[in-house]
Amino acid sequence: MHSLDDLGILAIATRLERLSWTFKNDAALIYKEYHGSRIRYKWYPVIFILHHKPLIGVVELSTELSYAHPSVIQLIKELEEANLVKSEADKKDSRKRLLSLTAKGRKLAAKILPYSRAFEKALLDLTNTENNILKAITEVEQRLAKDGFYNRVKKQIEKQMV
Repeated sequence: MHSLDDLGILAIATRLERLSWTFKNDAALIYKEYHGSRIRYKWYPVIFILHHKPLIGVVELSTELSYAHPSVIQLIKELEEANLVKSEADKKDSRKRLLSLTAKGRKLAAKILPYSRAFEKALLDLTNTENNILKAITEVEQRLAKDGFYNRVKKQIEKQMV
């Protein structure tokens, strides 16, 4: 039986997912411990951006988060149902929705944003290694932007067929 370690680079997606899950799960536990179940971890990036950009369009928010538009729509729906975010039509372009934090959302942001520094320090402590994972991830993202994984695999398959 093979372990993920035996698979080497072939297990990179699984190992990154596992790391991501660990960070998200532990962050959710922190939020729950200090704020009860009032906030879901996945809301944090939206609240953070809306705190720093008090009025932003849905498309711009999607771009800021690097999330697919439908994912942002779903997040906004959840945040609106929790009365943390409100949307209104843009006066200049009625097709565009502008988002902002509600009073309840601003109050929650004021409570949770100070934890950002603790998260940042813990993450820096974890990633302060000789191989700097954040720099490596950035480099991989840049390379993927130039030529995606699908195209790279397809090229390798085509080379093998020759």
